[in-house]
Amino acid sequence: MQNAADAHLSAHGDDAEMFALAPVSLWLEDYSGLKQLFATWRHAGVPDLRAYLLDESVTELAFELESRPNLAFVPLQGLAALLAT
Repeated sequence: MQNAADAHLSAHGDDAEMFALAPVSLWLEDYSGLKQLFATWRHAGVPDLRAYLLDESVTELAFELESRPNLAFVPLQGLAALLAT
């Protein structure tokens, strides 16, 4: 009787074996939604992405400070990253 890991390897072939044998964690990330997001911003006429993201981060920070102050660190981290560039 196959265990779950063996069944997964059988179903997904050699690529899945790479994940089972890797000595470190491997993550699969799907960034396909980013293309649509950039297209949405382009269609909306966003001329300066950095300025747009700064404005959105400040707006989000104000919202979090007002309604959920314990989550204000999320937009603060985004602002810090944008300002560091």
